Amino acid sequence: MEIRQSGGAEQYHADKRYADALNLAVEACAEDTEGQACYICLEDGSEEGLVRGCACRGAAGYTYMSCLVRQAQIATGDLDDFDNSDAAWDKWTICGLCKQDFHGVVVNAIGWACWKTYVGFPEAHDIRQSALSTLSFLYL
Repeated sequence: MEIRQSGGAEQYHADKRYADALNLAVEACAEDTEGQACYICLEDGSEEGLVRGCACRGAAGYTYMSCLVRQAQIATGDLDDFDNSDAAWDKWTICGLCKQDFHGVVVNAIGWACWKTYVGFPEAHDIRQSALSTLSFLYL
C-alpha cells in the first residue's frame, strides 16, 4: 500500500534512495558546515543540515540540499521547451558559485534528487533520459 501511495515502485525507490543519500551527505558534511549559512536562502544550518561538495573555499558553497534541488528545478525551466543540451541542466551537476562539478556524497544526493524529480515522466521523454544520465554519473 505504501508503494502505491508513493507513486509506484520506481518513485518509491527513488524517494528512499534520495532520503538515504541526503542523510549520508548531511552527516558527512556536519563538522565542516557547523555555524555556516546556506548561500541560497541565507538561513543557518539548523533546519535540515547543510552540505558542500564542490571546490568552494572559506564560507562559500554551503547549502541545503532542498535549496540546491529547487534551484536546479527552476533553472531547468519549462519542461515543454526542454533541451537536454541546455546549460541550465548543469545546475544538477555543477556548483553555481565555483562552477566546479559536485563530488562525493553531495553528487550522490543531487543525482538521486534529480532522478526522483523526473522518474514519473514517460520513458522516452528527453528530461527523464537526462535525469537518468545525471544519476548514472554517480557510478562512473
